[in-house]
Amino acid sequence: HFSRVFSGVGGIVAKVGAAAVATGVAFVGLAKAMANVQDHINDLHKRTGQSIQSLSELSHIAEITNTSMDGLANGMRFLQRNMAMAGQGSIESVKAFRDLGVSTQLLKAAGDNVGATLGILADRFQQVQDPAERTRLAMQIFGRGGSEMLQVMSEGSEGLRRLAADAHYLGVVMSEQGVANAAEFNDQLDRVKGAVKGVSLAVANEWIPILTGFSKAMVDVIVSWREPLREFSGVALKGLLTVYAVIEGVVVKIASVFKTLFGGGKGA
Repeated sequence: HFSRVFSGVGGIVAKVGAAAVATGVAFVGLAKAMANVQDHINDLHKRTGQSIQSLSELSHIAEITNTSMDGLANGMRFLQRNMAMAGQGSIESVKAFRDLGVSTQLLKAAGDNVGATLGILADRFQQVQDPAERTRLAMQIFGRGGSEMLQVMSEGSEGLRRLAADAHYLGVVMSEQGVANAAEFNDQLDRVKGAVKGVSLAVANEWIPILTGFSKAMVDVIVSWREPLREFSGVALKGLLTVYAVIEGVVVKIASVFKTLFGGGKGA
């Protein structure tokens, strides 16, 4: 009776332990996935100079509008370059904005506010009726990511504000501290991988000489079998040929007997 009780308890404990391990693995996987997302936003922050909050909002907007965050970030970077060149008096950049009906003074008023800048451009793009002209202007201002940027700005400044507010409501806007924690987490995971690699190298360094010696011994054994196997194969081949010759002789004799018995009958 007690053995059955303990066996049942042991089974329950084993199941609970397995469930705990599976839950732990799932949480680590979730943490890793979220850390990668925040790490990516941090990389874009370093590349574009945009704030973590703005990039978080843009990430949500990109996801809702089925565009890639990388494409959106590249478009923003091209926009920043054009804005800077327009501020320095570049005729080509000034013309790109002027063709859309946006003055450099209006862009300067928006400053570094990404949402305000995109809002201004989004409203201007909505006023361009010809799709081909709209795409041409988008490519001038945003580079190769122009078509994706048009998709992001398809609902004008009101749509951008609504989606940015939705990102805050859903809690997907990242903080600088959260992004820093994610970077630290990923760095520590890389250190764990490095530690495992170090253990593997230490074990390998101990085993490799042993396995090398074993491999050399195997080579010597295999080489020592070469001549005996060659002789055995020769003897075996001769034996097979002898058996074949005997069988062939028997078959010929049997055929001769059948020919005599049945062939002679037909002739009569």
